[in-house]
Amino acid sequence: GITHRDIKLANLMLTPRGQVKVLDFGIAKTARSERLSARDQLNTDTRTGVGLVIGSVPYMSPEQVLGREVDERSDLFSLGIALYEMATGRLPFAGAAPTETMDRILHAPPEPILGLDSDIPSELERITFKCLEKDPERRYQSAGELLAELRHLRRQADEDVTRAPIGEARRHNLPAQLTSFVGRRQEAAEIRQLFGSTRLLTLTGAGGCGKTRLALHVAGELLDEFRDGVWLVDLSPLSEPDLVKNSLASVLRVQEGSERSLIEVLSDYVRPHQMLLVLDNCEHLIAACAGLAELLLRSAPRLRILATSREALGISGETVWRVPSLSVPISGAQVPPDVLLECEAPRLFVERAAAVAPTFALTPGNAATVVEICRRLDGIPLAIELAAARLNMLSPDQINERLNDRFRLLTGSSRTAVARQRTLEATVDWSYDLLSKTERRLVCRLSVFTGGWTLEAAEAVCSGDGIRSEAMLDLLSHLVDKSLVNAEEDATGKRRYRFLETVRQYGRERLLRSRQVQKIRDRHLAFFFDLARRAQPKLHGPDQVRWLKLLELEHDNLRVALDWCVTTAGTKDTSLRVVCALWPFWTRHNHFGEGRQWVERALSVSPDAPPSLRAQALIAAADLSYFQGDYTAVEAFARQVMALDERGLNEERWTVAFAFFLLGIAAVDKRAFEEGAILAGKSLAVARETGSAWVGGLARIPIALGEIERGELERARLLIEEGVGVIRSTGDKLALATLLVNLSHVMVYRGDFEQAIVAAREGLMLSQETVDRRGLTWCLIELGAAMAGRKHVARAARLWGAVESISQAIGSPLPAAVRAIRDHYLPAVRQSLGDEAFAAAWAEGQAMTPDAAVAYALGDAKPE
Repeated sequence: GITHRDIKLANLMLTPRGQVKVLDFGIAKTARSERLSARDQLNTDTRTGVGLVIGSVPYMSPEQVLGREVDERSDLFSLGIALYEMATGRLPFAGAAPTETMDRILHAPPEPILGLDSDIPSELERITFKCLEKDPERRYQSAGELLAELRHLRRQADEDVTRAPIGEARRHNLPAQLTSFVGRRQEAAEIRQLFGSTRLLTLTGAGGCGKTRLALHVAGELLDEFRDGVWLVDLSPLSEPDLVKNSLASVLRVQEGSERSLIEVLSDYVRPHQMLLVLDNCEHLIAACAGLAELLLRSAPRLRILATSREALGISGETVWRVPSLSVPISGAQVPPDVLLECEAPRLFVERAAAVAPTFALTPGNAATVVEICRRLDGIPLAIELAAARLNMLSPDQINERLNDRFRLLTGSSRTAVARQRTLEATVDWSYDLLSKTERRLVCRLSVFTGGWTLEAAEAVCSGDGIRSEAMLDLLSHLVDKSLVNAEEDATGKRRYRFLETVRQYGRERLLRSRQVQKIRDRHLAFFFDLARRAQPKLHGPDQVRWLKLLELEHDNLRVALDWCVTTAGTKDTSLRVVCALWPFWTRHNHFGEGRQWVERALSVSPDAPPSLRAQALIAAADLSYFQGDYTAVEAFARQVMALDERGLNEERWTVAFAFFLLGIAAVDKRAFEEGAILAGKSLAVARETGSAWVGGLARIPIALGEIERGELERARLLIEEGVGVIRSTGDKLALATLLVNLSHVMVYRGDFEQAIVAAREGLMLSQETVDRRGLTWCLIELGAAMAGRKHVARAARLWGAVESISQAIGSPLPAAVRAIRDHYLPAVRQSLGDEAFAAAWAEGQAMTPDAAVAYALGDAKPE
């Protein structure tokens, strides 16, 4: 029967015995005092009567701020603030002044806890936010209800700790959200509930209605439900149906093999996993998404898929859930501003307005206009956010006036297009019309980028013809301020810009209709060709990790540039130069299949290119084919290089050396050791003639493997150590890892297990740094063999189990020599452990992530 009215951290004390005591009942009241008449209240205590604002401002409930009647639910609101503060280290409604804090308590939702600290359980966020409901009727109605939910959460957490694999962290790639999630609580709860009865749930609705944001919010709430992670696949940058599976493979770090298609590899990978896939923006690739989803769901019984699309996928077992517009008050209704904020659309408008116009507030004078804007925009979140972004320049009345006639059918729009598509186009059209002439021109030109761009790229591609290069930063800032462009920090630490996909498509359509399209696409090609050209020598040196990251960031743009090359007259030879520059990137980041496709396309459209250029492209195709285990293609491409050598390759004769090396290593993989040594010897000779030290370093590998077969272990060691020395001088970490794994291979055969472990671990760290999963598996195999030689048999079994899982994911076969060393020790390891213990250790390794496997491999080994 007591309402404290001043619950805050300063009034909560944790005793040494673990009890929590509530202090300072100076302004507390009882149920009896609430029933006193106003006159009796004045006679008893004028400080606590209804109508007075009393308490500590940052912890007040909305009814306290308004001086209204309070009860125990008001204390639960204050306790929710304390819970939020303990979870995040900050107050949910803190303002620069008490009046601003009060305003936020009345109107602003708290920032999501999960966005501040990903270690906080999503269930605790839900409980805390229920305490912080503005309406007392929507809060917990008693402390007992809250206590029951907290106890349930604690039991759940204890159970999760006992179930969680050791060293396994939450796995997901969901982006952190920079703005608050408004409304949709009922929708989110319904979607979560639907996952109990469906394995494929597709969110459909108009473009800009919030499908993606709602899907990401729900996915974040479901993180604890999926042991093997929640993975977002953004399909918006793709234009070709065949790339859907590649995009998913990139997210899951899976590559195709020589004997199995990428679809088969993906199916095998997801089969044992309990995971949630979020397929975002499926509408332009609907058939490919439907086919992939159906195949994966049939393959993996514990897989769930959450898709967003403007239309259903249309496959068996799909549950379609239409995302509604945000709630909007009835037009003409006279509703007080504080009540209006209970409706989602006005609340979103006010919150987004605060970001560009901090002094803006919903008042009786502007409330009707704000409601009218939201109503005319159909409650579509994207449209509302774009409207609110203009408050830095226009008043609500001016914005409303400029919406006149904006939802009419647009000239040239398809008569068969559904209304929601026309509504989105009208929304973006309105935003476009509000831009200056220069900003409009820039929006169209920026649409040439796919997957984002940097300031330097925008300056190089979009400047000129009415846009000054020195004005680009300000222009981009304006577009960011108007919510047309997102700014974020990329993996290299630089600022990167990205369109909302709907805006990019809007700009692209106008660019295609303009006279500028060829010029802009040519500039785009020139910029990214120059990037690839500058990156090429760096990919063999000490700075290769940074350049590999940069090329991975720009992979979508590089694809677009290549497509323009191979389809545009006058740029065919350029496509060969681009693929030659990108070849090391494709091999080093395991894009074997895609890289080979681009090289073959470029070769097919450039039959008359100079021999030296074709030779480089052919050697790229041969190398990529080798990593796929396609030895027939390796020989065919390499022989073409040698044929071109007869016509004179001059400074590009290093390609002949590399062709001999590839033929030699392929022969060794087929156990033709003598032939492999002869071919590698020719490679070494040409490498010395041409000064190609890095090829010469690699060429020693087939020769050394032949020496091992002949029992000449000392000769093999000297050859590999020579190669290590050569490659160390170049700074090429990936090539060095390849030499080190072969050095470990020799040391295992020599019985020098300590040196084998040293070499394998160094190679392992280099493979991890350069994100080379294939090299990582080689190192783990050799390390396991060395461990087996030292009688650490369980450790060897775990490492080899991890290799099986990783190899299956990347879809690239192990070289014959690496398989042979494992197969040599495998029977002894199995016999030493016994079948049951061996199977258990192998399964433990299979369950490891690549990072966990590396950490385990680098840990100290103790005798079993």
